[in-house]
Amino acid sequence: MKKILLFVLLVPALSGCTKTGAPPTAASDSSFQAFLPQWEAAQFRFINGDPTLWKQNASHGDDATMLGAFGGHEKGSKQVGERFDWASSHFKESGATEKFEYLNTGVSGDLAFTVAIEHQEEVRMVDQANPAPRALRVTQIFRREDGVWKLLHRHADPLIEKKGGHAAELQRTGEAPQRIAPSTVPPK
Repeated sequence: MKKILLFVLLVPALSGCTKTGAPPTAASDSSFQAFLPQWEAAQFRFINGDPTLWKQNASHGDDATMLGAFGGHEKGSKQVGERFDWASSHFKESGATEKFEYLNTGVSGDLAFTVAIEHQEEVRMVDQANPAPRALRVTQIFRREDGVWKLLHRHADPLIEKKGGHAAELQRTGEAPQRIAPSTVPPK
């Protein structure tokens, strides 16, 4: 009986380990699952220089935030909207496409999130002669507002090669790390 119970619990959990489309956790809320293709269409337009759909799918609340791939940060619907306009103006219409590799998604009540790698192809920046690929690592938070999902927060930055830190270098060279003695401030 224990083996059957374990099998029943493990099979559904393991079947969610694929990376094609949104993971099953997003499917737990059919309205969020239905929203994701709409949001992805907005992103296609954005990387082709048109922020209209993106802004329609974004929260208009004072708590909207953005940590964009071009750097900086914005808070509040007005500032975030202006940043969307500014950022999309750096893209030219090029027929750019995008694939979404969802690493994780989740829904709890009126909040949802996605963690993804956005693979963009044929992206043309205004200062580039030729289109080029880009990849971003992105975390987004969505909120259901008046029954409709809206982007509340986006944090995106370029996907770069993983690098070893100081500890990895020391391990590679066999050197022992130097320890710094704790501060010895005499008590008053």
